[in-house]
Amino acid sequence: MPKQPETSVPKESSDPVDRSETYAAWLGEALALAAASVGSEDVPVGAAVIAPDGSVVGRGRKVR
Repeated sequence: MPKQPETSVPKESSDPVDRSETYAAWLGEALALAAASVGSEDVPVGAAVIAPDGSVVGRGRKVR
């Protein structure tokens, strides 16, 4: 699988509004990965693995 471009994801915060924006950014990353599978006639799946410090340490999508 080709290496995905690095993305900047906001760091975790104690403010609930900031946290929801952070989660939305992570979810957006997973959805973008899933969208890359759309032409494959299979269920599109994307995932991002997030470290405790908020950095994306892994990402992937379903490939057949």
